[in-house]
Amino acid sequence: MSVSDASRTCRHVRCSAVSRGGGRQARLSTPLQARRRCALAAPLYEAALQGKLQLAELTGTYGADMLGFGSKIAAVVLAVLTALCTLFAGTLVYQQTWDQWSRPNWANFWWGAIHSPAVFVMFAIVLTHFILLLIVGVWWLRNARNPFFPHKLFTGWFVILLAGAIAYFPSDEQYAAATVLLLGPGPKSVELQRDAANRDSQLLLNVLIMRGAKIEKNLLCYAASADSPSVLTRLIELGAQVNEQNCSGDGNDTALHDAVERKRYRNAEILLKAGARVDITNSRGITALGLALTRQDERMISILKQ
Repeated sequence: MSVSDASRTCRHVRCSAVSRGGGRQARLSTPLQARRRCALAAPLYEAALQGKLQLAELTGTYGADMLGFGSKIAAVVLAVLTALCTLFAGTLVYQQTWDQWSRPNWANFWWGAIHSPAVFVMFAIVLTHFILLLIVGVWWLRNARNPFFPHKLFTGWFVILLAGAIAYFPSDEQYAAATVLLLGPGPKSVELQRDAANRDSQLLLNVLIMRGAKIEKNLLCYAASADSPSVLTRLIELGAQVNEQNCSGDGNDTALHDAVERKRYRNAEILLKAGARVDITNSRGITALGLALTRQDERMISILKQ
């Protein structure tokens, strides 16, 4: 409550107002007496409040020391939980950025823990993080007009929790793209390109190209095998040759062979529109159309015969 609010509240006191005097309670007999008493007390209250604020600033008690004992205990408990949740969020960011960018055969630790009891602990920490964000935010807002509340401390506290909460939302590919944008393609350029092809992440592929990564020659095969029409289209736009026989272990399959093998119908349509041929034979003498006929894939046969 501000000083002016306190003054207005005091001036609107009615006959139920109670004054202290002479060491005993004395109920004011009329509203007029109450208003007169408050009119006299309001300037004294305002002066006392201003003096208390100045004293608090001079003595350094304007802030966390102005919280009550119960509030301090609650703040300490919440601060310990905040430290734990922030540490977990920082570990997640480190694992999603530096580890993913530099460590071979990287795997998201969420997936590594999905079949173990640790996943429940991890979800509990994440849930606690968002509950803390709500508690601190509400506590801060409810005391927005309290001049003795440590607003700067709670602002910083809320920002830390908010930043940690935001860390849970980006995908693996978005983290990888941000890291490549900052640090370059790095030692795992080829692996990151394959990740982009397997996950249909045109964002990651574009960032790798922008930062000077040399596109792997058979990346088109990875995109054709995966359900990655966006990356496949982007690679064709960049000049990838759709009829090159550099897919599979022996290097004689085309990207269309791989699309037929994995039943990637959209990818087959994209490759055909880009000029892929259905009559190219691989090392086993099988064409893409022949492969579809062997598998009796009527939908693929219909696409290839168009």
